[in-house]
Amino acid sequence: MILLSLVIAGCSVTRRNTAVVYHEGSGKFISTDGIIALNVTNYDFNILKAEIEIKNEIESRKMIGNLKYKKPGTYLISLRSQAGIEAARIYVSMDTILINDRLNKKLYYGSTEYLLNKYGISTSILPVIVGDYISEEADNIQIKCTNNQASIRQITGDKEILYNISCGKRKVTDIISTDPLSGKGISIKFDKFEESEKILMARKIKVADSAGETSISINIMKVEPGRESEITFIPGKNYEKVLLR
Repeated sequence: MILLSLVIAGCSVTRRNTAVVYHEGSGKFISTDGIIALNVTNYDFNILKAEIEIKNEIESRKMIGNLKYKKPGTYLISLRSQAGIEAARIYVSMDTILINDRLNKKLYYGSTEYLLNKYGISTSILPVIVGDYISEEADNIQIKCTNNQASIRQITGDKEILYNISCGKRKVTDIISTDPLSGKGISIKFDKFEESEKILMARKIKVADSAGETSISINIMKVEPGRESEITFIPGKNYEKVLLR
């Protein structure tokens, strides 16, 4: 699902250098602090229903998903068939991963070090899923806008990440992650921004690899503020336990 798109991207927030791209021409400036102020993960929220379609060269699959998020970094994702049968439930916190594979009656478990060690992904990059701009830079950077667009380029490990940003909305419209050596990469596009109780979120998200072999389309149908005091994960009863390593 969307989490897997980040595995494809192979992003990490370590060893980051930020290079601001200034375009020629006149235009106003926006600040990175202003963009971060509108990040979706500043709030607790629930995506009650999302239609997901995964396409590759062999097949196309459709499913229904929902996502609960509680700051500063706890996610609970449920994936169901179109008939409503749950296939998997995924829990990710700052230090833990738990996955109920209901089809195969397996419980996968491990620490988030698994993502970091195997794929080079830190959990702090996960807000990119919903179009948030992530930066560890302490300084507030001013970015020049041209035709209502601005760009920020980051070098992250061995990847180059380009954020394109709408100056009017102060929201990321697309992200392109590229391996300069191989030329391979992934793009994530965000569209149809709608506000629900102060949460401005893209309702259409499309993930694609540069080779055009796989794409994931997500249509978010309904969002509401999160109201749970905490997010809990219930392991499958009598499931086979599999350590992620």
